[in-house]
Parts: sequence; C-alpha cells; structure tokens
Amino acid sequence: MFPVKSNDFPFNALGRLFDEALVATRRESTLPSVNISEDEHAYHVALAAPGMKKEDFEVHVSDGVLSIGVEKEEKKGEHENCNGKEGKKCIVREYNYSSFHRSFGLPEDVDSEKVEASYENGELKVILPKRSVDPNEGKRQISVK
Repeated sequence: MFPVKSNDFPFNALGRLFDEALVATRRESTLPSVNISEDEHAYHVALAAPGMKKEDFEVHVSDGVLSIGVEKEEKKGEHENCNGKEGKKCIVREYNYSSFHRSFGLPEDVDSEKVEASYENGELKVILPKRSVDPNEGKRQISVK
C-alpha cells in the first residue's frame, strides 16, 4: 500500500465529522485492555479499568470460564464532572467503561477454588493458581473387541 495525498476539501471536512461521531460511539462500547501472563505457579490477568471501585466488579469462575463484568450506571450529569471534579466539563472522554463483560476460557490446570482478585491503581488483577494435573486423569483404557 502506498501513501496517497488527496485534497477533497468539502468532502474531507464532512467525512471527518462523521468519522469522529462514529469513533465516539465506538469508544463508549470498547472493552478494557487485558494482559495475561503465566509463571510456574499461576496465570495472571491484568485488566485496565481506571475510575472504578473494587465493589463495581463481578468476577466469577464457572465451568472452566473466567468472567469479569461491571454494570455501572452513569447518572445524568456525571459527564459534566471530568475526573470527579465539579465544574470541570470533559471535552474528550476516551475511557469510560461504565459497563462491560469479558470471558476467558481457562486451561484445565487452574485451581478454581483458589482464584483471587484485587483492584488497585486502575487495574484489576486476577491470580489463577495452577494445580498439578495427572496426565491420566479422566482417561481409561478401552479394550478393543
């Protein structure tokens, strides 16, 4: 692909207005970024969610799936207060995760009884400890007749 310079002035300006409107609506429904890492003892999930409280999160492990969700209702007029400051109106607000839901399939070696979650400095951290898995677990020899 080659860079192209064009000058379709009236259409370009209108196009930018429509693009900005579409991008704004897309950003409101975006999902927070996630980093997943692993060491010999556990899997680590770090989810970026600034502006939340630990009470806002619902974290569940069920049937081999980790679910992380937030249902936070933004009250009318809250968009007027930027970063929680009265009288400060937001001009651009790119991070506003008022509600989202993320699900992750878990490896079979996760010990779902020992999963821990914490929220600090705008980041939700979920630690999924590993358990030792017997390679023969759930297997049985079938005789061929």
